[in-house]
Amino acid sequence: MSSQYERELRKLLEELDYIVVRSAGSMGEGDLVVLDPVAEVLPHIIEVKSVKGDVYYSCRTDTDKEQYTHMRKKQEILDGIEYLYAVRFKGQKSLHGEPLNKKWRMYDPRFDHIFRLGGGTELFEHW
Repeated sequence: MSSQYERELRKLLEELDYIVVRSAGSMGEGDLVVLDPVAEVLPHIIEVKSVKGDVYYSCRTDTDKEQYTHMRKKQEILDGIEYLYAVRFKGQKSLHGEPLNKKWRMYDPRFDHIFRLGGGTELFEHW
């Protein structure tokens, strides 16, 4: 099911003219690699998650905790490459035709491991 959201986010980012590579079954290195074809910046590595409700706990299971710890360590080692979580809040209703990107929030794992609907940044604010 998460592959559906990986493809959804990929499409949203490609509409903004980013180059996006999907790494299916990544198991720790991120689901999407995002490159800006204009800016001279290093890529963004994105781990895509979805949750029904308004909170995602990145350390709920041992596997999630291991992945979170791995991302934090990689971000410390690889200076300039930004590791991010993109969380799709599935249970949220769109208001008055609100665009799909409003259901996505971006989170930096260096600052917290509990991602709330009201926290992070909106998808297009980050990019």
